[in-house]
Amino acid sequence: MTEPRRAALYLDFDNVFAGLVAIDEWAAWNFASHPTRWLAWLADGAPGGPRRLLVRRCYLNPAGWTEPEPNGELAGWLGQPRLYYSRFRADFVRAGFTVVDCPRLARLKNAADIVMALDIHEALGHPTRFEEMLILSGDSDFTPLLHRLREHDRRIMVIAPDSAAAALRAAADQVIPLGEFADITIPAEADPPGPSNDPNSDPTGDPMEPTAQRAAILATLRRLVAAAEAPLHLPALGKRIHLELGGWVRRSRFGGAGTLARLIEGAEDLVLESGPGGGWLYDPRRHAPPSLQQPDLAPLSDAPRAPEEP
Repeated sequence: MTEPRRAALYLDFDNVFAGLVAIDEWAAWNFASHPTRWLAWLADGAPGGPRRLLVRRCYLNPAGWTEPEPNGELAGWLGQPRLYYSRFRADFVRAGFTVVDCPRLARLKNAADIVMALDIHEALGHPTRFEEMLILSGDSDFTPLLHRLREHDRRIMVIAPDSAAAALRAAADQVIPLGEFADITIPAEADPPGPSNDPNSDPTGDPMEPTAQRAAILATLRRLVAAAEAPLHLPALGKRIHLELGGWVRRSRFGGAGTLARLIEGAEDLVLESGPGGGWLYDPRRHAPPSLQQPDLAPLSDAPRAPEEP
């Protein structure tokens, strides 16, 4: 029998939750409210296992929040316009995590990545030699840290979106796409409490055949891009695709492509440019390339934004 690998797990909650919301709001909800499910998968089912998750740390902004899709199922079930990250703190504590509060230090930035990096670096000198580091974050700022871990002969698993920088993915031994991780978080049947409506409903009907599924998704993408005056932020675009087409998009894993980013690859009239927050999609014939200095490009909705937390 294979001896379980000694591992340490570090989770950038805000980063992963936001990425999952862009894929499927219910995936994000299940990830945050039922962490024991995906922890069991990481321990026994994920590539490279089995492993003992000796360290489990979750870095979370207690004042952070997200707005569920207006008039969507999650918003209707919650009965409130905001979902605060602090509500999940107890769920992670019960799952054996040490939750490290990382409040925002500036208007749009907390210190989670810095605190994570310091803790991971300190773990290199821990009396227990952790053989593997599991880092749940797509933040490319971690790339130099991964290089240092590799120099110390530690295996590295990263769970990150496909839009994560190529340098970050190359520095890891194993990369789990966030889309695949989303599938792990969602049970075969919704856990109570849950929505009163079926989250897998198909507003447009599932084309069933993968080629037709991909064609339907790309057609919707092209329509949204054609109507946009500027590049579209990929996470918000992914959310819109799921809302318009239905649960079959997630179940089919984007018509077999795996992720939205992979589906877009090869589409001659669409360009995906990586960048902070997931990147942007645009039509090079109509749009100027997005500037990385623009944090908010082409919102998909005209709904007013909630004011920033003080």
